[in-house]
Amino acid sequence: MPFGSHPVNTLEWWKTRARDFDRLGHIARRSRQRLSLHPSPAAASLTSVHQRVRDAALAELRYGARVLDLLGQGPEARVVLHLGGAAPSRPEALDNARRMLDAMPEELRNRIVIEHDDKIWSAREVAPLAREHGLPWLADNLHNAIEPSTPEMPLEELLRESAASWRALDLRPKFHLASQKPEGRPGAHADRIDPADFRAVVAALDGPADLMLEAKDKDLALFALRQEASALSPSAPAP
Repeated sequence: MPFGSHPVNTLEWWKTRARDFDRLGHIARRSRQRLSLHPSPAAASLTSVHQRVRDAALAELRYGARVLDLLGQGPEARVVLHLGGAAPSRPEALDNARRMLDAMPEELRNRIVIEHDDKIWSAREVAPLAREHGLPWLADNLHNAIEPSTPEMPLEELLRESAASWRALDLRPKFHLASQKPEGRPGAHADRIDPADFRAVVAALDGPADLMLEAKDKDLALFALRQEASALSPSAPAP
C-alpha cells in the first residue's frame, strides 16, 4: 500500500482492501509460498536514539504485521529487520535496540526476524540480541562473507545457529542466498545465483530449510539455478 505506514495515509485500507488481501493470501497458501516483508533500515531502525525514528519504525512494523495478518499468514511469515546504525557507539546502539524490543507489543515482536548485514552488524552480534528476546535471526551467506564476525563464523556454524533460533520457536528455518555481483560494490547482489554458492549453502544445512534467493533477475534466477542443478546432477531434487 503506498505510504502504508506514513501519517499522510489516513485511509482505512485494511478494511476497503480486505477482500483483496484475503484472495491473495489464499493464492499464497494454496501455492505454498512463504511470504515475508523487508523494510529498508531507514524505515525501521531498532538502534536509533531519536524518538521520531523509533516511532516511524514501530509504524512500519505495525503496517507489516497487519499486511501479514490480512494475508492469513502463520508465525513463520516475518518482517525482516536489520538493526540499524551504530551511533553514538556500538554498546549504546545495542542498548537502544534492547529497550525498543522490550517495549515492543508482543504481536509486533512475534512478526519480526533480525538479520545481520553487510556493513555494520555481524552475525555474532545479532544472534545474542535475538536469543535474549526469543526471536529468530536470519542468516545470509553473502553478508557473512562481506561483514564477517569476530572470530569468523564458518558457513556451517552460521546456518546451524540461525536454524536453531527458528526451531526453538517450532518454525522451519529460512535463510537468504545471494551471490556477489561481479565488479559491484561489496555486498551488491548479482543478477543470478552462482551455483557454487548454492552448493556451499546446501552442503552446510543441518536439516530442512527454506532459501530465499536475493538476486536481481528474481524468478529468472530461480529458473536458471534449477537448470544448473539439473545439469550437475539429474537425479538431485530441484531447488
